[in-house]
Amino acid sequence: MFNVILWIAKSYTAWCDLPKERYGSWGTVYSRFFLWRDTGLLETLLVP
Repeated sequence: MFNVILWIAKSYTAWCDLPKERYGSWGTVYSRFFLWRDTGLLETLLVP
């Protein structure tokens, strides 16, 4: 899931344009991103 979020950030792709066959539901990735952001987990993962 983390790799997908990095791919979105790097490619400037819209959430809904994620390849479903490879990443599953874009809505799940989108929800997980905001959950991780709001709980501080994303910052913990990105800051060395």
